[in-house]
Amino acid sequence: MFANKFFPQPYFPIPYFPDGGDGKMIFSLAFENLIDHVLVDTIEIDDSLNNRNTCHFTIRKRLEDDFVPKVGMEVQIDLKVCDEWVRAFGGTIDRISGKSEFEGATIFFRCECVDFNQLADRRLVFKIYENQAAGDIIKDIVEVFMQEDEIDTSGVKSTIDDAQHITITKAVFSYKKASSCFDELSKLTGLHWHIDYFKVLHFFPRSQEFSDFSIRQDRGDTLGEFCAWLKDYKDRCVKGVKYGDVGVTWQREQVTNEQFVIAGNDTTDLRQDDFTGDGTRTTFTLEYIIGVPKLNDDGDIADDAIQVNVGGGGLANQTLAVRDSGVTAQWYYQKGEKEIIQDKGETPLTSSDFLEVNYKGLYPIVIRERDDKSIDDRSNIEGGSGIYAQVHDDESIESESYAQQLANGLLRRYAKIPVIVDFTTDSAILKSGEMMDVVLQEFGVVGIKNDRPVSTAFMIDSVNITDLGSKVWRFKATLLSGEHLGSWQEFYKKLELFGRQLKLREQQTLVITSNSPEENLLEKEEFVVEDGDETEFSWTPTGSPLEPTDDMSTEVCAVVGFAIVGKTKICYPEAFELGLQEN
Repeated sequence: MFANKFFPQPYFPIPYFPDGGDGKMIFSLAFENLIDHVLVDTIEIDDSLNNRNTCHFTIRKRLEDDFVPKVGMEVQIDLKVCDEWVRAFGGTIDRISGKSEFEGATIFFRCECVDFNQLADRRLVFKIYENQAAGDIIKDIVEVFMQEDEIDTSGVKSTIDDAQHITITKAVFSYKKASSCFDELSKLTGLHWHIDYFKVLHFFPRSQEFSDFSIRQDRGDTLGEFCAWLKDYKDRCVKGVKYGDVGVTWQREQVTNEQFVIAGNDTTDLRQDDFTGDGTRTTFTLEYIIGVPKLNDDGDIADDAIQVNVGGGGLANQTLAVRDSGVTAQWYYQKGEKEIIQDKGETPLTSSDFLEVNYKGLYPIVIRERDDKSIDDRSNIEGGSGIYAQVHDDESIESESYAQQLANGLLRRYAKIPVIVDFTTDSAILKSGEMMDVVLQEFGVVGIKNDRPVSTAFMIDSVNITDLGSKVWRFKATLLSGEHLGSWQEFYKKLELFGRQLKLREQQTLVITSNSPEENLLEKEEFVVEDGDETEFSWTPTGSPLEPTDDMSTEVCAVVGFAIVGKTKICYPEAFELGLQEN
């Protein structure tokens, strides 16, 4: 445990800081004490739930100083407020701008920093999860895709309590940022997530973590101030939240009580379509779009995926392959289409011949869910139907039950008019994600129990921390009565998703064997799709390398035909071999 003369209590599990600080603040950059170089009155911290937290400050460097800040350096700031030390920020420098003043004798470096939530924005997730707890999915994402980032998942909670297990029926993450995956799971479950300043990932229900700080009106002897009660000091009121610094807002701009989810295609159970020939017909249209033909245990097309009974002589297996794949077969199909096409060299089926096709089909998912209580409330107040409808469009969703969960999650978040409380205080450390007890009876923000007013639990959605000078810290907090509604950062993050997205499908895995197996191929390769939007794959380096030959150039390019997805052009700067593996 770490302690020093300014920080006698062993608060930190490892020595994040060298000896330093001034009794009110500890400031470390790249694990070096820079309390004498940071201009404290330039420090500003923004702490927002489900988003990157940011910090800005200015470092002063004189000619005799040999320290220069660099992008990526780790930043840690601790503040002492109300006789309590709390980590106010932890993260890395994202941007630096320097300016020379005093005839070059001093350089001021303006540093813009982001917290460890940015680690989830840097990694892509490509995996399918079925019937797993939300918390277990998050832990797996960290273990598989963020292992090198040293994220601690001890704060992940997959249950609201020991009796309630939150299970996700099916989640398809097709090259999505880990942060987007966490956001999606948050919508589904009502849980919130963040990576704290100690690199601990939290995934928790709204009611789990309560602040030691609560606020209520108390005109007594508080001299026109709200009374801020600290739970550890119930017999006294900590002043510093003035009446003019408290506001309450009600808004309906995001209200939704009828939610449509337009998703991609779900897969039917294995089904059988039957046809009779007419002597000329060579194309037969199935009832559903073809998702995948019947497969054997190895993931190959089953021998009985397509069978023909010629003249009543009994069913006989015939061969099936993807059209234009370079594989010769008696019948062909194309994923995403309904047609089964007979090879030109085969004899057309007659009226006495019988065709049987075994496959899994695709059907479009459209879900509508309503919150009748919200509709009635809006109708009673406003008149009319009371309906506020929204559409969520996400073609990557491939499960009807998952789409249903998403629709219900969106309604849970947006069906009620949110109450937003803003206040400013100089008297307490506040953190986003924590709950706070609030009683503002004159605003009508109060619970009623046994005909008596009781506190209402609000979630701290965001906190802005600034130094007023002489290390007097001001906290501006925004509280929400319901779930996190989103921010401008999240709005712009959604705009990024409107571009074309790669898709991961269950039956297609491209296996690449590199002659440099120690290298991470995922970080080095670009795969160029040449044959339609349905070319979807993941890849991993495996197996033994090829020996280079004299006719190999420095850059080897190969056009590879796939039994399922068509053709894809792949370039790699060294020799490799390619194969297809079906799940």
